[in-house]
Amino acid sequence: MALNLYNERFPKLVKFLQNAKAKRRVAHAYLITGDQEELLRDFARSWIQVCACESPGERYDACGNCENCRKLQNHTYPELFVLWPESKLRTIGVDDSRWLEQQLGMTGTGARLKVGLITEADCMTEQAQNAFLKTLEEPQPGNMLVLTTTRQRRLLPTIRSRCQTISIRENSRDYGDLVDAGLFDILAQIEPESGALRALTAASQLVELFGQLRQQAEEAHSGDEDERWEHVAEGDKNLQKKIEDQRNAQIEAEYRRLRERFLDAIQTWYLQQALLSRGVNREAIPHQEMLPYIFPCSPEAADRNVRLVDDLIYYLSGNTDERLAIEAFCLSVCEKSA
Repeated sequence: MALNLYNERFPKLVKFLQNAKAKRRVAHAYLITGDQEELLRDFARSWIQVCACESPGERYDACGNCENCRKLQNHTYPELFVLWPESKLRTIGVDDSRWLEQQLGMTGTGARLKVGLITEADCMTEQAQNAFLKTLEEPQPGNMLVLTTTRQRRLLPTIRSRCQTISIRENSRDYGDLVDAGLFDILAQIEPESGALRALTAASQLVELFGQLRQQAEEAHSGDEDERWEHVAEGDKNLQKKIEDQRNAQIEAEYRRLRERFLDAIQTWYLQQALLSRGVNREAIPHQEMLPYIFPCSPEAADRNVRLVDDLIYYLSGNTDERLAIEAFCLSVCEKSA
């Protein structure tokens, strides 16, 4: 995909990157941030193609015809190594980081550019991020690293500081469907000083809402069973268990993907509450669809709520019991002063 396809939306950025290519000032590591993960992935692959192209044109864009361009377009480029959160926990672990380091350190094929691409890089565990630092701090000649994320704050400062940041945020994320789902009605009930009964009622509603997401995840994979494998596994309990475990892992990964958007909306809701608490004009708030549900509070209470949401997201990213984490969050927000 040519970088010029993004020229209308991001003209200054496209020109900046093409100048970097023309002057041979391509950085060894890029952090591409924004609000749409699919756009970030596509843009990252376009920039990788520009950097790997053997015959860039006058504007230093990818030619689309050389061997490297064709292989990248066909997803057969041998020197592109990709990490993404494919486990049921939707995390990128320390073993994944070490695998990437090993691949980038191996002898390449010819003079091709070697690229490590990490999509949804914020899903790297802290241990994985620390392991990845060595790859960032000791770049090999002829290597390039590209990370994409919609949640830049979840990456360690040491990682962010070692990458050249590219922002392609469009502020186009819309939570209108979550209004219909009733998420913001629930959040509007979780007020400071409102007490345990209100908190547990809201927590129960959130758990029910997340239960609907799990049902969606199960339905999304209801037709994934391969009858051939079912036939082969007939009478083999070990193989049957492996097939069932694989399906459960797919469902869990899909559920966490769906849940992440709800958690992102919850975090955004409280961040906007914090903006309003400091006197930001309501017309300047990015997500107007949330405004009817956001109640005013003091800046101190708003900041505390933001920290509590961060804690909730952190605990749910691990193996913490979901219901307990949600109840603890709601109780903390609604806690009455002594």
